[in-house]
Amino acid sequence: MKATRAYQLHVEEEEVPVDISSLIDVCFLLLIYFLVTATIMPRESDLDLQLPTPGESAAMEDLVMRLNLETTGAVSMAQESGSAEPLDTDGDSRSLPLLKDRINLMQMAAAPNELLVQIDVEGDASHQRFIDVMNCLSETDVAKVSFIDRGEAQ
Repeated sequence: MKATRAYQLHVEEEEVPVDISSLIDVCFLLLIYFLVTATIMPRESDLDLQLPTPGESAAMEDLVMRLNLETTGAVSMAQESGSAEPLDTDGDSRSLPLLKDRINLMQMAAAPNELLVQIDVEGDASHQRFIDVMNCLSETDVAKVSFIDRGEAQ
């Protein structure tokens, strides 16, 4: 029994070195994977909107363009007859080429006045689609934008 105890005293516990280089490699690969698979969102355009002061009235009447943003992501332009002309119906598309073309036409028709765009957004419309419409307005230099209250519109 003494020998066993003496043997136990002389045996030193060796620390086994842990090789963490493979763990670092795995972490690095995961970082690269997430960087590559992450979608890069385009930078939002700055909106140069100027809100009118109360009681301010324009000497000349601006041309009004009324846009409807539906729950499906479709963007349409309201006509005076009450019908809506669809402009961009693909809710997944971030660019709105038909809307840009229509805004450019309306701006030429409104010259020398500015184009006033009124936006009627359905309650369940996607926030990203709303930002896409606002970016389109910013890219076409529309500075006068107003929002329609559904309670007043109906």
